[in-house]
Amino acid sequence: MFTLMNGVVTGSDENGGTLDGTLMPDENGMLEININLGVLPDGILVTGFMNDSDEMVTHHIGASLPKDFANEQPIMIKTPTGPVNAIFRRLREI
Repeated sequence: MFTLMNGVVTGSDENGGTLDGTLMPDENGMLEININLGVLPDGILVTGFMNDSDEMVTHHIGASLPKDFANEQPIMIKTPTGPVNAIFRRLREI
């Protein structure tokens, strides 16, 4: 789960991994998301990647999203460990 506010993206996943980055509009009407995903030791991602080191591993993920991305429709995002189909849902106004 993550929060978007004033161009900042922050959150965590169910394994204690961290999300930290930005979401900014581009000149084509899309939203550019750039995040660093921190994976704890022994953490496993949905792509099957497992951090078998003793240190947190960080992956950079960048993608272009449509302005209405929080419409509960799957969006394929390419990550360093493989593609992920993400579904975004807006819970409420902040």
